[in-house]
Amino acid sequence: MIGASKQYVNLTKQGVIGVAAKDGKFLWRYDAPASKVANVATCLWLGQTIFAASGYNTGGGLVRIEPSADGFTPKELYFTKKCRTTTAA
Repeated sequence: MIGASKQYVNLTKQGVIGVAAKDGKFLWRYDAPASKVANVATCLWLGQTIFAASGYNTGGGLVRIEPSADGFTPKELYFTKKCRTTTAA
């Protein structure tokens, strides 16, 4: 839950998204960790913060999801290309 809102969070081709568990309504999106090749990693969620990363030299980032007047706003806390998923050689 973020605030009083139960949400499903997933990393998609466009970015990390949050949708309302009640009705599937789109709530917010964070694009930085999305790779144009593949996004298969599970997001890590603790309280109002969510971490996501992709491979293919994309990187990973942490956002805090904050309630706003029109729903929710992701605020990037950090992003780095050094923190990315890898594939086995």
